[in-house]
Amino acid sequence: MSSYIHRYEREGLWSSSHSFYYQCTYKSLDRYQEVLNRLETKEQEVADSNQDEDPQVLSTIIHYETDKLTEECYREAISALLFACMTLEGFINHYGVRRLGESFYKRNLERVGITEKVSILILACCHKSIEQDNDLIKKTRDLFDARNRLVHPKSREIYFGTLDEFVSKHPRDLPLYKHVRDMESILDELCKLDTDVRREFEFKKPNKAI
Repeated sequence: MSSYIHRYEREGLWSSSHSFYYQCTYKSLDRYQEVLNRLETKEQEVADSNQDEDPQVLSTIIHYETDKLTEECYREAISALLFACMTLEGFINHYGVRRLGESFYKRNLERVGITEKVSILILACCHKSIEQDNDLIKKTRDLFDARNRLVHPKSREIYFGTLDEFVSKHPRDLPLYKHVRDMESILDELCKLDTDVRREFEFKKPNKAI
């Protein structure tokens, strides 16, 4: 049986969760910002109530009093990043199945690395060759590298001289908004390459998105 490169807009029905994951990304982003606002308010309240304390002691008090909010903030940030990657991977797999057919895609591309998969799909379906230093590929690689560091956690031994390497960032300093902007940039580029993809239909933000 021969395989063909089909148009994205063609008759048929397909199941995919990329639209749902896209909404989840923004819902987690909203919750992250909400919890971050509460965290920063609580930090200021604790600081105001302990103005006479030594700065190092004050820092310890603030950390103790806001520990649960910090954990919640991290949890929402991690969720947003994971959902962003699930959005991209879900859409890329969906796009490949629609353009190349499910059996061919599963047999030849489904288990290929994410950046290689993007490059091959663009070459096969859009007749454009993109290099590894292309912004689309770099942003995709950076985003999935960040994801992989979360889903493949590693353990390290701590030494006195390396303590600073293990100090967690304040949640406000997490690059979450950059990750979401990169997701949007990647989707923009993919949709520009194939104008059959109706971005406004495939990716709708929830009503309360930031």
